[in-house]
Parts: sequence; structure tokens; C-alpha cells
Amino acid sequence: MNKITATVTRGNNKGIPLTPHRYVGGFYKVYKGGNKNEFVTKVFDEFELENWIHNGYLLRMSAPGVAPSSYGSKSLLITKY
Repeated sequence: MNKITATVTRGNNKGIPLTPHRYVGGFYKVYKGGNKNEFVTKVFDEFELENWIHNGYLLRMSAPGVAPSSYGSKSLLITKY
């Protein structure tokens, strides 16, 4: 099993660890393109996220008190646990 994380690198929330943002309804959002409303895919299984990321999709990441932001594969850390 893999864990996907990222860390805020600038601004007031610098250093805060992020995890994939789960939306009401239990899904995650991945998308391609400059507009987060284009080519959006809802992913219900956390295990599938890694495949989408490796195919060039961006993933919405958040933390308590930190609004969701988009992160690509170069900004994400995928570790086994």
C-alpha cells in the first residue's frame, strides 16, 4: 500500500503536510489541463490515485484548515507503508 503526501512550500501554511482531499461523497478529484473544471475525473478508490498521477493528472491535496490545491507528480511524495 502506498501513501501520497505533499508539503506546502510557500505562504502562511509553509511546512504543513497535505494528503489527498476527499470530497463530500467520498471521492477524490484528478484532472488534466489548466482549468480545474476541465477533464475532471472522480476517483473513489485511493489505490487508483497513483495510476492517475503517473499518467499526468493533477491531484487535489489539503489539510485541516488548508484549502484544496492542485499538485502534480513532481510535487507529490509517494511512499510505501
